Amino acid sequence: MGDPFVILTSPAKDLSTPSPTLSIRGLAVGAFKSLRWNLRTTGGQTLTGAIPLKEEWRVEDLELSPGDNRITITGTLADGRTVSDSRTVTYHEDLSLGPVSVSPQYILVDAHTPVEISLRVSPASLLTEEGVRVLPVDAEGRPSGNALGTLKDDGQAPDAVAGDGLYTGRVLVPDDAERTITLRVMVPLEDLDPAFSERFDIHVMAPISPTEYMQFEETRRVVPERYFTLKATMSVHDALLQVASELKAMPGVASVDVSEEGELWWTMRSGPMAVFGEPNPLTKGSSPVEAIPSLLLEPFYDEFHATGEDEARDVETILKTWRCPPANPVEVKLGQDVTRAVLKTLNRYRLIMIDSHGGVRRSTNEVFFMIEEPVDESWRDREESDDWWDMKLQRLAPRWLGRRNGVDAWGYAIGPKFIAHYNPVLQPGTVV
Repeated sequence: MGDPFVILTSPAKDLSTPSPTLSIRGLAVGAFKSLRWNLRTTGGQTLTGAIPLKEEWRVEDLELSPGDNRITITGTLADGRTVSDSRTVTYHEDLSLGPVSVSPQYILVDAHTPVEISLRVSPASLLTEEGVRVLPVDAEGRPSGNALGTLKDDGQAPDAVAGDGLYTGRVLVPDDAERTITLRVMVPLEDLDPAFSERFDIHVMAPISPTEYMQFEETRRVVPERYFTLKATMSVHDALLQVASELKAMPGVASVDVSEEGELWWTMRSGPMAVFGEPNPLTKGSSPVEAIPSLLLEPFYDEFHATGEDEARDVETILKTWRCPPANPVEVKLGQDVTRAVLKTLNRYRLIMIDSHGGVRRSTNEVFFMIEEPVDESWRDREESDDWWDMKLQRLAPRWLGRRNGVDAWGYAIGPKFIAHYNPVLQPGTVV
């Protein structure tokens, strides 16, 4: 057996970086009693910490100080002997990377839709001539493939103004991309290691034709019907936190998270992530109850697809039994109590959606709740009791249904027989 040793494999040599944090990796071969890292700055500050006793180890996010930072890894053997390895990392704090702008963030698979990406870099004088590149990354944020494209600040479309520090470009997502592709912008720098932007995602959605909807029946996740009663004094964030706690208890819900931006996200145990709500920019600064997203209840009969005479008659029956026309949806603020009496204004099929602008907002990442037709068909012969309204709530991801009037149409399955789809630029209540 050879002599014991420790070695830093990343960074493998002295380097300069614009990043205020550094992750280190290395090897420790031998019967070590302890492993520790030590970071000493130009100003004399010293930080230290333990390293896992593994042959291959990693320590995340060491905080660097401006100037030179000396990082030393020391392994101590049972007899007291030590072995070590060191690197000097110079941190330059004068580089600034702004947030990444991505549009659109949701695209259709195989549609070859160009995605426009922008990043502000300051000062631009630090950049090399290699070009700012957009790279796919793995779960740890490390580059994992070829660049999808470059961003430029030359005033040529899509960049608007040359030399303003805003780098812009268009990229195409590979045809074999997963449902979600994670990217970072790499900024090459003179005499420095490249800087990387924050990670960002592009979501790739699968198309569906109106005759293919039945295959999604098995992917549905049915959860109990819920009503959310929230205090009018709540902030938007607190309101969403309360709704999140309710969602966590629902069968089929895998995880729930409220972001600082006021978005409530959840994942089902099988299926894509979906956005639930967002702040209302139209009522910013007004009373809390006005700023809270609305529950909008409306029937949904933009269009139905049915095959066979029986199903066609069912569609006609459903249209006739609806009590509330689509031009007059029943809107209930989350600050009020949502009662069964209100819900009864819609008959047999109902649609509940979250809308942050006080009306029907059509978008590709919008989430709809749909209440199924009751299994018990005796509703035709009796009054609509509260028991009759004991239905189930379901959610499906939106699916692309083709182009209508020059724009993409997205659809949601309603019940076991139909697909309803809509034109996202139409006004509330428009029948297409």
